[in-house]
Amino acid sequence: MMLFSLQWKGEICFFLADQANSGRMKILLLLTLLTQFLIALEIRSYSATRHDRFLNFPTAPTPNPGFFHVGTDLTGVGWYVAVANTAVEFRRQFTMVSPKHFVGAFHFRPATNGSIQFVTADGVVRTYAIGSILTIPNEEGDPSDLFIGTLESEIPTSDGIRFQPYLAVAEAEYLGQELIFLGHRNMSGIVTHRAGRAVLQARSQFGQGTAIGADTSIKKTEVFTWVYQDHSLILVGHPDDSHVQSGDSGSPSLVDVDGRGALVGIHTAIGTATMGFRTEVTSYDTFVPFYVDELNAKMAVEGYHMTRAVPGMSKPSTILTVSAEMPAVIRAGYPTSFPVTVANVGLLEDANNLKFSQTLPASGGTSLTGSTWVASGSGSLPGARKGGLSRNTDSSLTLSFTPAAPGRFVSEVTFSADEFEEATAEIELEVIESYLSWSSTLTDGGQGSDPDGDGIPNLHEYSFGGDPESISLVQASSGERLLPMVTESPTGVVVSFLRRTDAEDRALVYQVESSSNLAEGSWSPAAGMMGEGSPRSVDSDFERVSLEFPNTSGARFFRLKVTLDE
Repeated sequence: MMLFSLQWKGEICFFLADQANSGRMKILLLLTLLTQFLIALEIRSYSATRHDRFLNFPTAPTPNPGFFHVGTDLTGVGWYVAVANTAVEFRRQFTMVSPKHFVGAFHFRPATNGSIQFVTADGVVRTYAIGSILTIPNEEGDPSDLFIGTLESEIPTSDGIRFQPYLAVAEAEYLGQELIFLGHRNMSGIVTHRAGRAVLQARSQFGQGTAIGADTSIKKTEVFTWVYQDHSLILVGHPDDSHVQSGDSGSPSLVDVDGRGALVGIHTAIGTATMGFRTEVTSYDTFVPFYVDELNAKMAVEGYHMTRAVPGMSKPSTILTVSAEMPAVIRAGYPTSFPVTVANVGLLEDANNLKFSQTLPASGGTSLTGSTWVASGSGSLPGARKGGLSRNTDSSLTLSFTPAAPGRFVSEVTFSADEFEEATAEIELEVIESYLSWSSTLTDGGQGSDPDGDGIPNLHEYSFGGDPESISLVQASSGERLLPMVTESPTGVVVSFLRRTDAEDRALVYQVESSSNLAEGSWSPAAGMMGEGSPRSVDSDFERVSLEFPNTSGARFFRLKVTLDE
């Protein structure tokens, strides 16, 4: 007979067990035993200088320069600040897995009216409010002992808190990984955070419907185990070896990959077996890599995926490309939009945590939208992010904006993913002047208005190259007569007028009409022949058009009708 205990909900429950019946363990739950002595992450040869993560915790925590994992970035591991019972709840630790998402043990989850605090590498304490808590389901659809939470807002990069990636290796390669085992110590109500060593020794399942923990409240959960050996007569094992205790649920186990803590597990339970002078303490950690797809599905709503940490020189990589279908015309003052396609053309690797942004001229009404893309920028630098893009697939966004002024602008497109180093491309945007932008500074911008009183309304000043605020009947730059002219020719008459060279792009239509009597409703389009040398270039913006009309019997009158349809 041996004594066996399991920990969950920050408590310890004890079982009597034997290994009869073909090696199967029979467990009898005893509810009367107390657990006051189980208050800390136990480390075989504990030293505050070596194993405490912070100095002066929790009043003024700063990184401990002697901490044996001081070279590993663990800034994404923080602690719970509860609305009530704050001092006790400092023991609960949670791990950021994106700038907005954190994970922990479902049975020891925080309240959504609390906060999480972190310490930057240079000792600044930062606090962020918790937004929501979501369960991560097991195969049966029940909540596993892993949850994913969101903060009310993202942690800016400038805050100095980096989220933790997860260790991504082949299943067999997890075995034997040496772990950074985080936990706490609570002595007389004073909490400290500490870390020890553990080794991922085996994979199994825990909770209801499994061989271990079936009588707990925890639903079936994929775990890994680490067995801490303790002998009351002799000191055996590594001096940094550790095991979790009450209140450590939810704290992480990680592996150093390139100087950054890569998440492997979340503390779920412990089991204790005593045989004579020897005690085995088995730690059960929820195996986070098993749940990456489920985590990604939850995170994708916010435009994020879990980030892979792969040891060694060879890292996952793929190739992203970006293409855009530019509109034929972009008019100042008018909304425009065009599709942008981001493609993962790689055949081997998915792309995770895509980012896209594009610089724009001064604009209003800016947006960048697409299915499962989440906006991450605004104004002259719209941006969006997307959780993931499978290999050999693409995804489209729509960029919309209203440019404020005409001109040529070099737009810089920037895109990246975890598996694709940031790249840039340039797109030239030409924004042409519109009547709306041309007239925007006038005291009276109406098409039929005449601010300078020279008898030429604004629309005609715009169409013929005049100045609406200066009395003049000629173009200032060329001296060309602004208003249309009718002159005789040997075979008839010639109607000539100034026309913008980009009239079609500006939605301007110049139409010669004729009438025999000037009566209302008598005007109709007149089809003339283009005269020799017509159209004649005036400058880069204007040309003079001459249309010839043959002589006809009776009176005939001509006019030029200009219409605008922006």
